[in-house]
Parts: sequence; structure tokens; C-alpha cells
Amino acid sequence: MLQYKLFCFNLCCFFFLAFNAKAFTIEGKIVDAATHKSILAADVFINGTTKYSESDSNGNFQLNASDEYYSDLIVAAKGYNYVAYRVSKDSSNQKIVFQLTPLTPDNLFIQPDSIATKNYTLFKPVLEKWLLSNQLVEGYNSLINPTVLRFEYDSTSSSVTVKTVDKLFFLNEFLGYMAVIYINNLTISSNIIQFNGFYYFKPLSYKNDNAKRDRDYRRLNVYKGSLLHFIRSLYDEKLAINGFSLHKVDHVFEGTELYKSVSKKYGEYLEQPKLLNSALRIPSNLKYIDMLNKQNIIEQDILEKNRGLHEIFFASDDIFQVSYQAASFNWQPQESYISLLSTRKLRIESNGMYFEPTDLVIDGFWRTTTFDTILPFDYFPPLELMNNLF
Repeated sequence: MLQYKLFCFNLCCFFFLAFNAKAFTIEGKIVDAATHKSILAADVFINGTTKYSESDSNGNFQLNASDEYYSDLIVAAKGYNYVAYRVSKDSSNQKIVFQLTPLTPDNLFIQPDSIATKNYTLFKPVLEKWLLSNQLVEGYNSLINPTVLRFEYDSTSSSVTVKTVDKLFFLNEFLGYMAVIYINNLTISSNIIQFNGFYYFKPLSYKNDNAKRDRDYRRLNVYKGSLLHFIRSLYDEKLAINGFSLHKVDHVFEGTELYKSVSKKYGEYLEQPKLLNSALRIPSNLKYIDMLNKQNIIEQDILEKNRGLHEIFFASDDIFQVSYQAASFNWQPQESYISLLSTRKLRIESNGMYFEPTDLVIDGFWRTTTFDTILPFDYFPPLELMNNLF
């Protein structure tokens, strides 16, 4: 079976809140649901961004929310179940009280630091499949507190499940961020990496102007052709301008002339995809070959819009190859594959956020994306570097 990555930044049981579009500030208080006592130093953040805050000794907090119409607000504190809210900008400001419930005992969590350290040493190479890219320079990135990690090995599926008992700090000096990560469930096996959790970024300071310039270029190079870059380009209807092209993947079934002559090129088809797990769509008892349709897909073919309700969807039942090649590149374009599960619709925002993340399946180049190459949703290339983007 070919490998694929199912992005599951899964935030269950959302509650919808509304805030004023002009002054999108969230204020509230965090308390223990049973005792109603204030919770100090709870994290409050917009998932996947650099927007975060912390509750004070009275449990109060204030957070400047994302500029996007919808955002995922996370409230998390050690020893408590997290709370996830989807916030929007429809009505007046509200001061809200978040009531957190204590975590129930979990044998996976009850573990001395010595055992946690031993397991980390044992499973570190597996964890790095999700965390670290081979392309980045060694020594730039490191886990600050690996003892908060808990590991469980399933011999039946040959998979490792990872959780955290507290927030995990990941220092990414290559891109200039301290990532704060909460892992509910990270499953890693030979053919799938499934992440259920949330995170935010703290930008690191610069030693000097040269260090800032170097980091800006590194961030830009990671951004080029990324899933974040693609979603933004799709939203803005600028795929071709930004270096992207889309082709539909057609299933050619056994018994057809095309199936018998797959080695030949046909006028309406390109070459057969090299990396794609389309078993998600077709029953395993049917024999077929995936081939790329030569027709280029444009934004109007896959977007559904209701701008009056602030809704733009990537909507399709098909699987697509996404090729990226900026004008400044002179090598082979990078190729990824994208498809949707469940409702076959994905709400997208102008900053690259998308909902629900569990509906998005990717393969190819994007499947190799590791956490140390993920940029915040509120990252945008500096204006002085925009000419280097295309």
C-alpha cells in the first residue's frame, strides 16, 4: 500500500461564538468546572498561529483573535481536558467563562520520568518521522521537555501512539519559532501519520539584521509550494499566477482499451501518477489504474462561494495532482495529491486555514511535510521578498 498522510488536526465538540468584526478581541475567564476556582497560567490561543495569551491569577485573559472570519480557539491547562471553540466575527463582544473539567486517570499518563526518558530514547526515531525534516540543518531544532511525551506501541498494527501530559516545547531555530504543542493522539506507522492535537508559535528574537534576513529567506523557501501557499492561492483564485497547476486523476478500470494499453500515451491523458493512495475511494476488489487527465483544472471548477455568508469551499469528489513550479525554479516541479473525505467540501479562509481538517487527505510531496516545516497561519512573506516568491 502506498503511503499517505491524513491531516487530523482534530478539534471535537466545537462551540460557536461570535465577536465584533471591528475589534476582534476575545476576553474571558477560566475556572475549574467542579470548584469554580480560577485557573492560573492556562493557555489560550488561536490554533496554528502566533496569537496566544495566558490566564492571570484570577483566571482572566484577553486575546487578539485572528483577522479571519472563522478561527479555532483553544483553552488548555495541565491536568484538564482542553476546550475548543470555533469563533467568528458576527456580533458584539462577549466575555465568556470557560469551565475546564479535570482529566480522568490514564495508565498511559501515569509514568515516572525515568521510564518516559527511556521510552523517548527508544521511540525518538519514530517521532522524528513527524517532527523533523531531513532537508533542514542538524542542530537547529530540538525538543525542550521530552519527558512530557508518552508512547504506546501496538504490535498488531506496528504503530506507535504518542500523547503529551503537558505542553511540549519544540525549538525551531531554523524558522525562528518556539512551537508549543498539545498532542491528544499522534499515530505513526509505516504508511500513515495521523495527528490529533493543536499548537501555537512564539516567534524568536533576532540577534541582528543579518540573522533576520536569513530567517526570512528560510521561511520563504519553506512557504513556496506548501499546502499553506496552495490554499491561499486557491482562495484568491491565483493558482496559475502563483505557480500551481491542477490535473484530475481518472480511474481507468480493467477491461477498457486504455487499461490494456497503459504504457502508451493518449491525447487526453498525461503520465500515470507515481504516488497516490486512491484505495480510499475504490473498493479493493476492483482493478484499475490511476492516470492524469491532461485538462488543466481552474479555480471555478472546484470552488463554491457564498461571500455574503463569508463561505468559500473547496468542493469536489475527485482526486487531483497539484504541481508547483515557480518561475524562478529550473528543476522538476514538485507534485502532490489532494482529495476530500466525508462531505467532499472544505471551508477555506484567506490566510490558509481550512475546516474540517479531518476531511483533507494529501499525498506526494506534501505527505513528506514534517512539523518543523510548518509555518503559522498568520505568516506572510515580507513585502521586500515578494519578488522572490514567484
